[in-house]
Amino acid sequence: MTGFNATRRGYLGLSAGAVAASALSLPARASTPPQPPMPVLVAADRREHTDLSGPWHWSVDPYRDGAEGFHGAEAGLGHRRYDEVNVEQVMRANPRVLYEYDMDQAPESPLPAAWLAAELELRHFQGLMWYRRGVEAARGSGRTFLRVGAAEYQTGVWFNGRHLGDHEGGFTPFAFEVTDLIKDGLNHVTLGVDSIHEDDSVPPPITDWETYGGVTRAVTLVRTAQTFIDDAWIRLDKQGRIAVTVQLNGPAAAEAVVRVEIKGLNLALNGQTDASGAWTATAAAPRRLERWSPERPTLYDVAFTAGDDTLIDRVGFRTLEVRGEDILLNGQSVFLRGVCLHEEEIGPNPARIITEETARALLTECRDGLNCNFVRLAHYPHSEVMTRLCDELGLIVWSEIPVYWRVAFDNPGTLATARA
Repeated sequence: MTGFNATRRGYLGLSAGAVAASALSLPARASTPPQPPMPVLVAADRREHTDLSGPWHWSVDPYRDGAEGFHGAEAGLGHRRYDEVNVEQVMRANPRVLYEYDMDQAPESPLPAAWLAAELELRHFQGLMWYRRGVEAARGSGRTFLRVGAAEYQTGVWFNGRHLGDHEGGFTPFAFEVTDLIKDGLNHVTLGVDSIHEDDSVPPPITDWETYGGVTRAVTLVRTAQTFIDDAWIRLDKQGRIAVTVQLNGPAAAEAVVRVEIKGLNLALNGQTDASGAWTATAAAPRRLERWSPERPTLYDVAFTAGDDTLIDRVGFRTLEVRGEDILLNGQSVFLRGVCLHEEEIGPNPARIITEETARALLTECRDGLNCNFVRLAHYPHSEVMTRLCDELGLIVWSEIPVYWRVAFDNPGTLATARA
């Protein structure tokens, strides 16, 4: 891997099953302590957060000199885009010091977006790009995580000059805790995003679709309680009962009281987590429950509570199964009328800028213009914006992972990434 030495570490992604692995180990990071497992932060868009969407400074790094020196050692002082330094002030104090780059004076481009949004000529650039921006924040009593919705393909993350970790995969979210690193006032986030795909990547370099280098989903600072609901999944099981799975994260995760409430159904489930912070339960579905369908896409507000943390999500209850040659929705045969679509906004030069507005335009065209009741979100997990709107608009979703054609399954690392 040019410029980067790949390592992989699996982590749980979205509760819908999206998973990624970490990579991108740089010589400059040899002193970085081992990182704990990445949090899931399920339904992070529903939590208190600061959205860092907007202008970011950017810098193309075709020779990767911001990642490592010419002979493979640590990047030179004047090339490290992630350093927490006032370049102008340092060079004024010592004219002999040379900084090739000053990220705080670099051009700006809005994120999230593929980097062709910055310059159309970058459409075919494959390599390393740096992004940096400041964010005003304050230390609080809870915990704070820096979450990246997606970046293509390998990403290194720094917060106030401190390397947090790395991630491999262009379509799944990842997060690092920054609770102890936040300063009252101005903080800086730096991302090194490498779009290069190798033969052992997932997907490999050759596809028949655009992979779009860049930070293609929102970067946020997510705030939680000290012990919080990290993962939660509520659904109808095969027997038609309501099933709940909850996983807590934090010092008080074990033997904690948990409550799940659906006020619209006058239903509440109570329980206690085990020693690992996990809890599962089932209950009979109330007779008044209206199952989700394309004709009536009924959604319910579900409140998960544990200690000081409450997470409210919107859920449609349904069952989907295959029986012989039939696809059954809620036990009834359904004929799927659908199309494949990529995570691209409508327009001549899409840059994977999927906002609620652009996603709604795309999905409404499918539902109303093409009479779809189903969409195949090809060929990778799409953003929460897309899947939430499918729930709202009454579209059945076929979600995919980017295990696309010529994947090097004989490579143990590639196989582990694909399975993760």
